Amino acid sequence: MKKIVLALTILSCFYFLPYVYGAEPKVGSSVDGDIFLYREFVEGYWNDWMSNPQAIKSKQLPSQVQITVKSEGKTKGFKGELILNCKNGKYDWKNTENFSEPVPRKDVDGIVPNTVIKNSIKLFCK
Repeated sequence: MKKIVLALTILSCFYFLPYVYGAEPKVGSSVDGDIFLYREFVEGYWNDWMSNPQAIKSKQLPSQVQITVKSEGKTKGFKGELILNCKNGKYDWKNTENFSEPVPRKDVDGIVPNTVIKNSIKLFCK
């Protein structure tokens, strides 16, 4: 009997968990005028990573795209310009800040999850 109660308790967690966290948007969907990139779960909360809906294509380098990436949530208040090279998948950042404090380029990769970059390439390098 204890095993059945335990199993039902565990299964009910999977049922109620989406309601506790809120429904996660699909990658690429529009949320309040921005494009959803990734949901990073942190200690029972989350940080949603978004981008502006308009990618700026470089006139000099047609394979280069620039988007604004931002995150708001429990542990992040990030905003920065992501420059993607669609030919080779490489990227760079400029004008980065976290909670309005400047972030040096060398520290950005420790703040922004790699999934944000991968999803940005999939969405904006078509």
